[in-house]
Amino acid sequence: MDQLSSVFTSLSDPTRRDILTALGRGSLTAGQLADLFPISKAAMSHHFNVLKSAGLVRTERRGQSIVY
Repeated sequence: MDQLSSVFTSLSDPTRRDILTALGRGSLTAGQLADLFPISKAAMSHHFNVLKSAGLVRTERRGQSIVY
């Protein structure tokens, strides 16, 4: 899958669009983001990985937290 297709695939999911909207207001940890959505942490992890592979989010480890 090329980069453009990856971006459109990522954006096709409403939860991923909502994650990006939340991140548009500022950086959040994975836990803070997970608290905003009524889905499992495993499902959130999948969404994070899709967004990262499309180049739509960056991560930074701060201690035991991952910040997006």
